[in-house]
Formats: sequence, structure tokens, C-alpha cells
Amino acid sequence: MDRAWLQGCLLACLALVCCGAPAAQGSALEPFRWKNRLLLIFAPEVKHPELLGQNQVIAKCPGGFLERDMRIIRIVGEETTLDGRSRPDWSAGELRQKFKVSGKVFALVLVGKDGRRKLTSPRVVGREKLFTTIDAMPMRRQEMRERTSSGCDT
Repeated sequence: MDRAWLQGCLLACLALVCCGAPAAQGSALEPFRWKNRLLLIFAPEVKHPELLGQNQVIAKCPGGFLERDMRIIRIVGEETTLDGRSRPDWSAGELRQKFKVSGKVFALVLVGKDGRRKLTSPRVVGREKLFTTIDAMPMRRQEMRERTSSGCDT
């Protein structure tokens, strides 16, 4: 076999081991890859204080989430919603397993358009932290440059 080919395969395998496969790969989230950033919010129950707090953060600036092509996925108990609409075809258990989140805790996971996990937190994450994290991503920076150069800066 060609030595360069073997080296390339070894590097690809090493990259997968080190960086992991995209979080969205092979799941209900795959259709969002390269189109949307995903904010997954896990909570054991609807009245969980951290869930209520995160919902307030989102409600205060919906335009900022839309501008960043974000979709909000809530996994609360056994119910899963996408942007507030029930998704009974998505398994809460599978999403918890995929993102390694127990059904007994609150967790927030930000997934980039590339399908990779960008931020994980066991607590409410403020708008500033979310937007700063997203705005530092190379794809988002490109989006901002393109929007500015087209004269459609928002």
C-alpha cells in the first residue's frame, strides 16, 4: 500500500479520536448541519429553575438568536421541542445519550453549524457569553463580513 495513503488514514483516525465526530452526525440533528447553530437545553422538568432562567435569556433577545441562525431544542423530561414545537419523533433519551446528559440535571449545549459541540454548561448561560462564543467562530465571522459588505448590516 502507498505509505502516504496510510499516513493520511492514520491522521484522519487520530483527528476523530482527538476531536470526536460531529455531535450532530448520525442523529435527528443531521439536517441542521451547515445550516443552523443549535442550542440544546436539557432539564429534568418544566419548572426547573435553570430552565426557567435560560428561557428568560432567550426571550429577551430573540432577534440575536435568529441573526445567528440558531434553533432552540429543549429536552425536558421525555419531551423534545424544536423552537417551541413538539417533536415526538425525536427521542429525548437518544439526545441525552448522544450528548452525555443525565435526565436528572440541567445542561446547555451549543452546537456549531459544523455539527461540533462548542460550549457545554451545567448552568444558565447569558446572552453575552453565547453571542461572544458564536461571534468568535470562523463561519460566523465570515457571515458578518458578508453581511457588512452587502450593505445589509443588522
